Amino acid sequence: MNTLDSETNVAISPDLFELEIATTIHERVDYGKRSRFVTFYCGDKLYGVAAAEVAEVVHPLPVSPFPNGPDTLIGISALRGEIVALVDLQKVLSETSQRSQGRSKFILLRSAENETKPAFSVDRMHEIVSVSDDHISRGGISAPGIAGEADINGTVLHIIDVRVITAAIAE
Repeated sequence: MNTLDSETNVAISPDLFELEIATTIHERVDYGKRSRFVTFYCGDKLYGVAAAEVAEVVHPLPVSPFPNGPDTLIGISALRGEIVALVDLQKVLSETSQRSQGRSKFILLRSAENETKPAFSVDRMHEIVSVSDDHISRGGISAPGIAGEADINGTVLHIIDVRVITAAIAE
């Protein structure tokens, strides 16, 4: 049984279509699973968060202190009518390096509907990188909040577990 494609008026045989799909699937090359990360610098260290977890990157916003909040919460801000909670990434990661005040940005993470979006400040953005999962070291890392590490052109990429950032606003 042939079906007729109404736009081009070409008859398509279902058997031929299945054959083409099967051939295409078998010809694919498997490069392994890769993960994409938004990378940035805090002090002199390169960090990254899973790109799927990032809602957007924005210029720094005015921040209002949040009285009696957790010490990891710098304050809150408004962005297009939504409340954003700014987390102190250095405290969350127990990092003590000096921060530069150059081209800082805020990275906003995705959140569930009707939940406050967590955000954190970074010194400067780097780029979006794609790393093969088998090149990510996940064992033996003792730094809090770090889910893994990878080598990016000779520089160690510290991959942040975003759960520690969202937990920082829930304390």
